[in-house]
Amino acid sequence: MIVGVLSVVHHSDDVRIREKLIPTLSQDFDVEYHSRTPGPSVIEGFEWHPIRGPRLVRNLSLAARLWTRSLDVAVLVDPETFLAGIIASRRTRVVFDIHENIPAQILTKRLPFKKLVARLAQAVINAAERAGRITLAEPGYCDLFSADHPVFENYPRWESLPDPGDSDGSVVYIGDITEQRGALDLAEATGAAGLDLVMVGRCSPDLAAAIEQLVASGGGTVEMTGRLPWHAAMRRLATAAVAVSPLRDTPNYRNSLPTKVLEYLGMGVPVVATDLPGTAHVLRGRPGVWLVPPSDVTALRNAILDANNEAARDTARAAVEIIRSEYEWPTERVRRFYSGVAGLPGMDPDR
Repeated sequence: MIVGVLSVVHHSDDVRIREKLIPTLSQDFDVEYHSRTPGPSVIEGFEWHPIRGPRLVRNLSLAARLWTRSLDVAVLVDPETFLAGIIASRRTRVVFDIHENIPAQILTKRLPFKKLVARLAQAVINAAERAGRITLAEPGYCDLFSADHPVFENYPRWESLPDPGDSDGSVVYIGDITEQRGALDLAEATGAAGLDLVMVGRCSPDLAAAIEQLVASGGGTVEMTGRLPWHAAMRRLATAAVAVSPLRDTPNYRNSLPTKVLEYLGMGVPVVATDLPGTAHVLRGRPGVWLVPPSDVTALRNAILDANNEAARDTARAAVEIIRSEYEWPTERVRRFYSGVAGLPGMDPDR
């Protein structure tokens, strides 16, 4: 049986898709991965089918593939493709994998009529719920739906991580680099502390210039690597002295757990994170963790300095096995769900 995973937005090396979902599905199915170019850094256990062209062309190409390819199950991860999936559900089984609170995210953007757009997004979500199966990356997204749906928490697959390395004294941030994710707060804090900052992820040229100026004005240094393949990013994390998640308090982040903080702790790196409900629910009171008020640059700076020592790293390393035992990608639950969706005997897709 063939499961197609299709995306026109996410990078082909997106961690949830490439490092978690696809390796899990490939244990039971032939997997086709349709994604934008450039392709995955490693193609193993699946067939990769490039989706080329500008965004509109990619969307049209994805819609055509949903109608023309013989897929037993189609998995869609981009909200903008859900309409195509709703239509395609007449001929194939479709799973809509919800990675984010879509209406809440829209409200954080600089868009005209964003309240209307958010309501339209909710209407599409409601239609998707009627047309196919829903999976959620976090329990906080349950409120978007009228019924219960399986939650496959976006926790790490620990067997894929490298071993921790010796600290090089750097402060590391991994993920998309935006103002809402606290990039300017982090730049100002590490600059004031005179530390070496490494930022791994996509960043606009204007924001990158502002970050570099803020860090330099305080006497620190910054290395902006751009997006790296996940394994390369984790190798960079392995030598960090401190890892940071400086999210600002926005509706899209307030009740979510940033997955990167689990990877940080699972690598034995001390963590400084914003004290938001979704983050604090998991991290508060754990060894090797400092929580700071959102957008408080002074508190962020002081916490980074407090965490930047060998004793803090020893404490974080001692708690690695606890983190890895409590928070792990639910491989077997995902396998059972997709086997049930595909109609394999004895499988219940809602388990």
